[in-house]
Amino acid sequence: MKFQHLLKKLFVILWVTLCNIGYCDRLQFIEAPKSFLGNKDPTTIYTFSNNNARATIIFFPGGEGSFRVNENIRYNPGQPRMLKMIADAGYNVVFVDNPYPLVDSGPSGYPAMRAHDDYLDRIDSVLKYHLNQNLPIWLMGHSNGSFTVSTFIRRLQKENRLKEINGIILSGTRNFAKFQGTLDTSIVFIHHEKDGCFATQYQDAVNNYNKVKLINKGTTDFFTITEGNSLSSNPCHTGYHMFHDAYPQVVQNIVSKLP
Repeated sequence: MKFQHLLKKLFVILWVTLCNIGYCDRLQFIEAPKSFLGNKDPTTIYTFSNNNARATIIFFPGGEGSFRVNENIRYNPGQPRMLKMIADAGYNVVFVDNPYPLVDSGPSGYPAMRAHDDYLDRIDSVLKYHLNQNLPIWLMGHSNGSFTVSTFIRRLQKENRLKEINGIILSGTRNFAKFQGTLDTSIVFIHHEKDGCFATQYQDAVNNYNKVKLINKGTTDFFTITEGNSLSSNPCHTGYHMFHDAYPQVVQNIVSKLP
């Protein structure tokens, strides 16, 4: 027992030391919403940290939003590498992993499960946890994750809580990501000009941006990504849609609009 206690103590010392030199990335578990019918598993988040963070970006991935994230995400050469680059530029970036797949419904691929109360309650729990850290909070969604953001924004509007966030980043925006009412926050669209996914066409993102500009009192920006490469596999999971080989351009544009 004494040996186990010593190991725990050494781990805490090591963790604090790494945090002090800027390596404070960590895996955490947010308690599941208290619901009779909801899933009981906790929400997993992984934070790419910066010891001198100027803001926190809460990131919602695309696809089915459930990736069984663990500590190995820090070595992933895909999109998590882009998030790490944003963190290195001066931010905390929180990857939100849902415990169950958010399966699209019907032939249109409508991401209805991302509008369910259990999922939105989980997002709310993650947001409230980070509100206690006294840093500006931005919500960022990629592909289906942009639908998550737009749906959660409507909840914040309904509850008169929009001031809890400082900005929105919509990446590879899903065609169903729509906003209503009046907005008053910073919004950034970022999209590849050659995005080949049927549900995230470039012109649809431009049209969405033009509509949002009309209802947003804050700044609304659109960045077109021109670098990168296509891949031969599914265009909704790889290549231009996922900003393959274009991370530096993406990060530079995003960071230019962050505090």
